[in-house]
Amino acid sequence: MKRFIIVVLAGTWALLTQPGCGGAGPGPAAKPDSLEPTVGEVLGISAKADSVTPLADDTAATDAVNASQPQAEQPQPAGGNLKPAVEKPKEPPKENSPPEVEQPAQVPEKPKPLPRMWDYGADNCLPCIQMEPILDQLAEEYEGRIDIRVINVYQQGDLARMARIQVIPTQVFIDSDGKELFRHVGFYPRDSIVAKFREFSFE
Repeated sequence: MKRFIIVVLAGTWALLTQPGCGGAGPGPAAKPDSLEPTVGEVLGISAKADSVTPLADDTAATDAVNASQPQAEQPQPAGGNLKPAVEKPKEPPKENSPPEVEQPAQVPEKPKPLPRMWDYGADNCLPCIQMEPILDQLAEEYEGRIDIRVINVYQQGDLARMARIQVIPTQVFIDSDGKELFRHVGFYPRDSIVAKFREFSFE
């Protein structure tokens, strides 16, 4: 700041000391005493300049000027105050699930065998012929509950040997587990057969 005042004073002094300044007519004009500044005036001005408090630096001066000016308002977004966007919580990474193991196809269980009553006989046997209508009627009546058959020992000899048949007719009662429960040799009336069914819980 001091330098600026001194430069201004020096420029003014140069203008005042130029020829023709302050007088009329040709030739060097006498410098009027009133226009020539004295050393005291210069010193007085310099003293005034000393009385001015210098700013610390250019930055402080700029800050002071900015502080004196009104601050421009920040533009507001259209639509008023906008709420900040809410971030959706991140889903946790899915754990690697073990691969699904294909279950073997379930094999349906075989139905449990029915209890049975097999009559071993032949076509040339009179008691065997007498039992045929009784056995046919029982087979129809207990269908799906008891396996009732007539085995011809001459045509199905392998079954007769497995059952160890020696005399005909012979009736053999076997449960659902294949266990023989009872056998009868000779003619066997209907009521006696039904009674055995009840006794062995075949019904």
